[in-house]
Formats: sequence, C-alpha cells, structure tokens
Amino acid sequence: VCSYAGKDDEDQCVKSIESDAKENFVHDRHALGLQSKYAFENINVFKSDPALVDSVKVFGGTHTLHLNEFGIKSGQDAIMSAAELAEKNKPTLRQFDNYGRRIDVADYHDAYHTIMKHGLENGCAGHGFKHNTTGSHVTRAALIYMENQLEPGHCCPIVMTAAAIPVFQRYDGVQQYADQIISQKYDPRNVPMDQKAGITIGMSMTEKQGGSDVRANTTTAVPLGNNAYSLTGHKWFTSAPMCDAFLTLAKISPDGSTSSAVAADPKVAPSCFLVPRWVPTTGERNTGFQVMRLKDKLGDRANASSEVEYRGAWGQLVGEPGKGVKTIIEMVQSTRLDCTLGSAGAARRALQLALNHANGRKAFGHKLIHQPLMRNLLADLCVESEAHTMNAMYMARAFDRYYTASSSSAEDIETEKELFRIGVSVSKYFVTKRLPGFVYECMEALGGNGYVEDFPMARLFRQSPLNAIWEGSGNVIALDILRGHAALPILLKDIQQVRGSDSRLDAYVAQVEATVNAVRKDPLSLESQRGARNLVDRLALALQASILVRYGDKQIAEAFLASRIPSVEGSAARGANFGGYAVYNEALTDSILSRNMPVFEV
Repeated sequence: VCSYAGKDDEDQCVKSIESDAKENFVHDRHALGLQSKYAFENINVFKSDPALVDSVKVFGGTHTLHLNEFGIKSGQDAIMSAAELAEKNKPTLRQFDNYGRRIDVADYHDAYHTIMKHGLENGCAGHGFKHNTTGSHVTRAALIYMENQLEPGHCCPIVMTAAAIPVFQRYDGVQQYADQIISQKYDPRNVPMDQKAGITIGMSMTEKQGGSDVRANTTTAVPLGNNAYSLTGHKWFTSAPMCDAFLTLAKISPDGSTSSAVAADPKVAPSCFLVPRWVPTTGERNTGFQVMRLKDKLGDRANASSEVEYRGAWGQLVGEPGKGVKTIIEMVQSTRLDCTLGSAGAARRALQLALNHANGRKAFGHKLIHQPLMRNLLADLCVESEAHTMNAMYMARAFDRYYTASSSSAEDIETEKELFRIGVSVSKYFVTKRLPGFVYECMEALGGNGYVEDFPMARLFRQSPLNAIWEGSGNVIALDILRGHAALPILLKDIQQVRGSDSRLDAYVAQVEATVNAVRKDPLSLESQRGARNLVDRLALALQASILVRYGDKQIAEAFLASRIPSVEGSAARGANFGGYAVYNEALTDSILSRNMPVFEV
C-alpha cells in the first residue's frame, strides 16, 4: 500500500508502487499494484445519497432516524454477502415429496430468507400503510429504493405484497388478512395463512396468449358457493410461487362449464380472485394450484418466477364479478411506482460502485477520479442518477398525498391521484428504459472487472432491463398514456410551476405542450401512436427538469438543464452517450462528484 497521500504526491506514489511491483514480481504474482484498494462495504446507503436525503426532506418523509439506521444496516458487509449468495444460488422446484405426493414447493437458499426478513421487517412493504400518515408512503418509497440496491430479485414479492394492501383493505372477504400483510413480519413457513403472523401476496395474471392484454386471458372460474370458485387455466408468469396467496384473473363461467368457448368469449370480462396455497375453509393444501416449472431468467435470479396450472384450484372472488381489471388497476400503478424506484435505486448502486472504484484505482499517473474525461463522465452519471431519484420520490409524494388524503380538499386529492396515475406511467417508462445504458457506463468504468461475475456490476447489468419489461413494456406504457390523455393537462400544469425560472425550460415545455394539444385531438390516430414514445420521452425530461428546478440541488438542476434540455435557439451540439451530453466546468464537476461519493461507516 502506497504511503504517500494527497493529489500532489500521486507521481511519487505511482513510482513507489511501480518499484514495489517490480520487487514483488518474482515473489508475489498477485500484487494488486494500481488496482482499487477500497472495498465497497460498510457504507451508509441513505447518507451516501444526497438526492434521496433531499427528497425525503422536501417531500415530507417521516422516520428519518429509521431511514438512516436502515441505510447503515443495508450497507454492512454481512447483509451484502447474503444478497450475493441469494442471487448466486437460484431457487429450485420440488413438485413431489418422497412418496410422490404433490407439494409444489420452491426451495430458497438461507440467504434469501435473510434478506427477505431484512426488507419486510424494516417496512419495505408495510410501513406506509401501517402508519398511513402524511409522509409515511414517502418513507416507504425510500426504504424499497434502498432495498433494491441490496438485491432486486427478492424485492419482487415485497413489491407485490405492498401493492396488494389497498385491495385487501377495501374488499369484503379478504379484509381479515390486511393486518397480517401490514404486520412487518416475515414467516417463510408453508402453512395456512391463519397460522402466520405475517404473509406475502403474489400476482398471477399473465397467460401465454394474453401477455399484457389480460382481457384475452382464458382461465375460467366455476362457482362453488359461498363466494368460492374452482379455477381452471394456465398462468405463464407467476412470480414468487411461495407467496401465501395470489391475486389472479379468470372469467366466470355463466353455465358452470370450463369450455374454450367461455374462455375465448370477449363478452365475458375477467374477474379478480384470491388463490391461496392452502384452502382457508378446510386448512388443506390447495391441490389445484400446481407449479409446472421455474423460469430460467437472464437476471432476477434470487426470485423464483414460475408457470402455474390451475386444475380446479380453489379461489375466492375479490370485488365485483367482471370487474377484475378495475380491481387490480391500482395495484398496477403501485407496482409501476416501485419499478421506477427500483431502477432509480439500481442506478444509484451502479454509480456508487463506479465512484468508489474511480476513487481508488490509479491509471496513467493519477486516480481515475482525477482524470478529466472520467470526471466528466461520472459527473454526468451523477446528474442522471439524482434526476431519477427525485423523479421517483416525487411520484411517491403524489401517491402519499392522495392516499393519505393529506391534500387540502377533495378536488386537490383527485388532482394528486390523476397526477400520480399519469406521472408514474411517464416516469416508469423513462427511468426504467434509461437504466441498462446507465449501468453499462458504470460497468465500463471498472474495465474488464466490471464484466466479471466476481464483481457486482455484472449482476446489476443482467437485472437492468427487467423493470422496463415488467408491468407494461415501453409500447404498452406509451399507449396507456395516449389512452389516458385527459390527465396530460394536469401533468403539464404541474411541470409549468417553474414557468419563468429558465428560458430554456420554458421554450422546451411550450414545445411539449403544443405536441400534447395536437395529440389530444386524435390520441389513437396512426400519427399519434407512431409518435407516442417521442412524446413520453419529452414529457419525462420536462418533468425531471421541473422537479430538479423546484426541489433539487441548484447545481444539479443547472447541469441537467445544460445537458438535457435544448437551448432557446435549438438543440445544442451534444453527444448521444453519457459523458457526452455536456462538458461541465471543473468547479461544477468537483461539486457534483463531492456530494455523491459513498459515505463509509467506521
């Protein structure tokens, strides 16, 4: 280890290391030489993230002491090692016990249960609803944002459980389970729900022929009496099959048959059902719920995703018959928020790894963090990361304000609801789609090491496309926004709160508004559909710029405007990749990097 310290001594430091390397060559071929010597462990995930800290403060988050403690816990070496083990040891399926009886159990590594307990018992699913006061859902958003940085796969059942809570609170027949979902207890035992202090809820919606078009589903439900049904069909994606129960869609058969004619009838709208692993009325295993196989996925490996057959599976109707899509739509919006938070968190983790590496790695006579081109790239990534974080947390505030009824009037609450509905779709589309390119640039900062599975960047990169695909891929989201065009003026009004603060942004928003007005005249025309992605990209940039100008760090806001928003005269000459959007001056670069470095706990 070089004994010289300080930037001025780097040349002498390099000479010293080179001399040591020559001396050690014969004796130790594994001398680290110029590699980074700073391990990424024992960091404060909360305090290391200025945009998150600022967001919690300005958006009314609560329990900041808990957030700080959680940030410390989530950055400790032991929990990060458990996360790595959970990802490297994929779950396996046992369909039968040793006597040949069906059990349909997914077995997880012990490390998976460690991180599930860490997430659930610290409130990553239930905190917002357990407290349900102004700011509590902002706090919960910060928790799941940090938990995603630990390991994103296990967050899937946590996210689904959180999204299901309003359904369980609202509808008769399932309300008795709400307290167990909110309990912040993790109980992985495969036993009936009434024997557990805490339960998790999964979703089983997608079918082979339907994909995102859940109205094309063919699963049927035959009444058994007392609000119970027998379900027959196939679910192509059922994530986390060891959840205690699953919300699913099926078409109620009017004549009690399970014929293909009923399944394919477009006049029969799907209904929502709760399918538990154990039948609550008998305490016996729900034998009609059969797991056929686990998916072999690119990423998300700690989480089991499965294909399921319903062969007379017991299910309980939730909500009104034929109103299944209406019942689950709020869940979809909630999971879209968590996709946005998850991708923003993943970007943050990748950035922190790149910053930590650059601060310890020496090349060509200087630390990477002091190399001008690397500094400009890292600063640009910091700007992007802070924009995504504040964007995601701003949407969490919109959810918080309408769900906890903390706005000043019923009209304001409805406005916040519409702002959340349209804004979270725009945000989910943009933030999740930006992530793969972002993680790649952070991976490249580590050079060849970034591409090796021994380092965490490879895991982050494999995971990075998922949130853009889950809960509505790019085209689905963009078309949803066109169909929900009536709410676009509410989003524009929110963006325009910064009118007059910057001429570049004023001109850009005016152009976006003109496009929105043109699209709203015929939102589903061929021209509108062809241009949907372009419109959503521009809306997202305008939204992020507006949020940063109102609530973000002033230097970050200026850097974002200079690098992402065209000038009044037109688009400035800028590159198409990170590090090429703008050339930041040294003072601004130094300020951006300094505020974003990891904070280590001794």
